[in-house]
Amino acid sequence: MTDDLPGRTQGTMDFSSASGMFSGINQNSPNHGTQNYITAALDGEALASLLRRTAPQTVAADGLSWLRARFVRPTGFDAMLSRVRPEGSTLLLGGKSGAGKEATARMLLSRTEGEPIRLISVQPEDGGSLIEPDAVLSGDNLLLHLSEADEKTFDACCRRLVGLRAEVAVKRARLVVVLPPWAERRLPPDLRPLCTEVVAPDRIAVLRSHLETHDLDLRADEVPADLRGQIEELGMDGVAELVHHAVATAGGIIERLRTALAVIHEQASAVTRMMSDLDTRARALSAALALLEGGSVDVVAAAERELLEQVEYTEEPAPQLQDVGLTIRASRLQAVVEQRRVRFDNTWRGQAVLAHLWDAYPQMHAVFASWVSAVGLDRTTDDADLERITERFVSQAMRAGYVDDVLSVVVNWADKRKPLREQALALLGRAAVDDRFGYLARRRVYFWSRDPALSPALAEAVVAVCERVLGVDFPNQAIVRLRYLAEHPDAATAALATAALVRLTEDRQMLRRFLADGESTTRPAVFRAVVRPERLVSAGPGGKSLLANSAVRAQVVAGWRAALADEGWADTAMTWMATGSPAVMDVLVTACAGAWGPLADLFAANRRLLRLSPEDERVRRAAIDMERRIQLVRDPLAVGTKEEQRC
Repeated sequence: MTDDLPGRTQGTMDFSSASGMFSGINQNSPNHGTQNYITAALDGEALASLLRRTAPQTVAADGLSWLRARFVRPTGFDAMLSRVRPEGSTLLLGGKSGAGKEATARMLLSRTEGEPIRLISVQPEDGGSLIEPDAVLSGDNLLLHLSEADEKTFDACCRRLVGLRAEVAVKRARLVVVLPPWAERRLPPDLRPLCTEVVAPDRIAVLRSHLETHDLDLRADEVPADLRGQIEELGMDGVAELVHHAVATAGGIIERLRTALAVIHEQASAVTRMMSDLDTRARALSAALALLEGGSVDVVAAAERELLEQVEYTEEPAPQLQDVGLTIRASRLQAVVEQRRVRFDNTWRGQAVLAHLWDAYPQMHAVFASWVSAVGLDRTTDDADLERITERFVSQAMRAGYVDDVLSVVVNWADKRKPLREQALALLGRAAVDDRFGYLARRRVYFWSRDPALSPALAEAVVAVCERVLGVDFPNQAIVRLRYLAEHPDAATAALATAALVRLTEDRQMLRRFLADGESTTRPAVFRAVVRPERLVSAGPGGKSLLANSAVRAQVVAGWRAALADEGWADTAMTWMATGSPAVMDVLVTACAGAWGPLADLFAANRRLLRLSPEDERVRRAAIDMERRIQLVRDPLAVGTKEEQRC
């Protein structure tokens, strides 16, 4: 199986022509804007928290709280809620783009604080079918996002929804599916009754809701007609961007909104006009300023030189003292130098410059990735600079769909100094949960997890992303990838992955997902390391243990039957028997039943346990109970075999 990603290829380019490309301009190139992602020092729990905050698809408590504070119910929301409230229900949300379908879906599924929402991937990343019904667990709140699906994928998902809906009903779960705008004409007849249209709420109402969270008041009747018309043209994301700019300006609320709208409309055209008048060297400085805005003049100058080298710029620079210098050159690009740090004269220009570069020069995306990687590796780049680079680069690359560019930087940074390793991890985590292109990154992580030659440094990043990012958003995929890594030929990598699986499965639902993964119970070493008896017998919601569930019990028995072929299983069985739990002992005896050798070994292990703790009354009672259970299933085996006598 090839390790190349479909759709986008890194490839190589003729650098001899890159300088010419960079000096050209596409003045009609669209500027789609960018999103801001938080980056910070990454370590331990702070890293886990950061990765969850930076992941657009993370349905975490803080993200839902943010949405809940701003959400304006669309018409018919109560009727939708009544349809999705019953356990085992499925609801399909149609409607135009920008209507707020995903926000509506999340609010429908998030009925109480702290209630988790699980996302379902539609990509066959692990070699399976689209939408695996087996991934559904009892009581799950599931969100299936099809709004970006093409027609082929959509049709395949509709066919798979039959099995998924049945599983949702059996497991008393809930499922909400977000449909693309054109879905109604392609929906099968049996799914149409499940569909309802989401009509976007009044934009002014949404705007007011957003402003209220910033303690800004806006009365609907004070919005002039011309301003109302412009606001109503915005999608839900556009309203959020409008508020972002309005909060950053001064004046009355109407003045702020007008200024913010002007900024939004002006960004693309202003940057296009500016860039069209620049030569290659000035464009390189503009790119360096945008990538490292807030950084020192030293790192900006180094980044400019690096980009010129990447595009093989050959024009000889003027002697140093004849050149006007970076400060004056930066001022010509609407940037200022204060205390040796460089920034643009307004908050949006740097973002707009980067978006322009990725849009106007699509043939140079690999060059930009190589440039970003090299700037990060430069010793003049400090930790704060690395955070700026990570945030800005990943936003542009993922927006444009250049997933392999992000992954190439991850590989280049993963085995370097600690700050670079941390930012490589942030890049990988951000790419893995991208709304549109995350499946490509997750597929690469899948290939990496199965690669016996995977470097320890990259393996460390992959394990961390599986545990802390995929474990939240795509738990089944996290388990599959960690399971492969737990069998990696490198002992350190295997131990790291196993420890991550152990931590993940401290959550009861994750342990159930691990057991439900058919392959996990056939890996004896992984099974014995992850499945702990105390987790199986502890009381959960409703006072029931996991082993009280017949499906879970059958999976544990299957895992133990596979483990009987593995050396050292009897020692693990002793730790299980030491719990004294009748349910645990029943599992062990059932797994060994019908096989003379395993039963004899289990009997011997039970006697060893008793011999090691002769004064422990609890162990003694458990050993007697275990021996009785073995006797019940061992007939016609004779008592007093040589194996037993050795104990």
